[in-house]
Amino acid sequence: MITPELILIANDGRKITATNYWGTAIARAGAMLISVNAGDARLLVPRAALPVVAELTRNVKHVVLSTGYWREVGQRHALEWLAEDETDNASFVIVDVDQTQGIGQIPRGEIRQMTASIWVEGPDGPEMRAEFPAYLRSVSELPCLRKVA
Repeated sequence: MITPELILIANDGRKITATNYWGTAIARAGAMLISVNAGDARLLVPRAALPVVAELTRNVKHVVLSTGYWREVGQRHALEWLAEDETDNASFVIVDVDQTQGIGQIPRGEIRQMTASIWVEGPDGPEMRAEFPAYLRSVSELPCLRKVA
């Protein structure tokens, strides 16, 4: 088990200007983090998971973020990031609620429009690799893997 650490993120609107995330145990373990600020869901990707970035950005039209309970890990609340590429084989990741910041609650049936971006550790600090339109919704169970209607 990873010991919880305080993750700090400095923001300039949607932009991440600094963070200690990449130096934490959670990042060293390969776990991603989703932080929401100024209407943007930012997926922070550690070095160990960098190959996932190509999968989450290839031919993506938008991102569907679904909050719900992840039965496979004991009914834990989690967030699914679906990189919708309009195929039947879209890439996705699911992160535990403990790996999220600022998501908040959304009533079932409501869909919120926002943006989603992918961030990696660059040579001079946080670096955005991609940005997409996004939709946030609440579902009963994850994985959901359904398009936004």
